[in-house]
Amino acid sequence: MGQIKLVTRYQKLAAQEKNAYVSRHKIFSKIPSAEVVQHASRASGIPEAIMGASFVAIATQIEELLLNGHSIELSGLGTMRMSVSCKAVENYDDVSSTNVHTRRILFTPCVALKSKMNMVNIKLQCIMKILVMFIYINT
Repeated sequence: MGQIKLVTRYQKLAAQEKNAYVSRHKIFSKIPSAEVVQHASRASGIPEAIMGASFVAIATQIEELLLNGHSIELSGLGTMRMSVSCKAVENYDDVSSTNVHTRRILFTPCVALKSKMNMVNIKLQCIMKILVMFIYINT
């Protein structure tokens, strides 16, 4: 099973106007698709060139389907879909595509992936952020 590292820092919480310890998962690096293809090729025994061509074809189809409003199930991972947020208007005549202010692609993990996430080992790494305070004394 995998492992996630948490990094804890002492920082100011602006919304609450106080300092507290905040933990977040450490993001390592973004894995390029070429490296994913290499891993998949080794794991499956499919030649890298064929795996790469298949990966490009699948990515192209996912993009096209998403941009045409489809929801896409990725077996064992979850579902991707497009989402938009629109400004509310009072009159039907004011409804138009210009009211769209946010476009997103949402990913919803499947139950199996969520269950696996709950079994991932979490390792804590504490980084103390030193707070330096300057005190001015009027004399």
